[in-house]
Amino acid sequence: MNESVRKLSDRLREIEKRTIEDIRSRQTSQSFGGALRVDPDKVFINEHDGRRAIESLRKLVR
Repeated sequence: MNESVRKLSDRLREIEKRTIEDIRSRQTSQSFGGALRVDPDKVFINEHDGRRAIESLRKLVR
């Protein structure tokens, strides 16, 4: 693989990682009293976690 393509690929992976971390950090909030709240509209899961959840549901249905 060309060196510039490899560097670009690495950079894109880093951007993806930071974006996912940012999205996940926005899906919950904590009140001053300590209560943790999850905003269902902002919940993010990646493809791997989604596939794992679907497989778990398939096993439960069987």
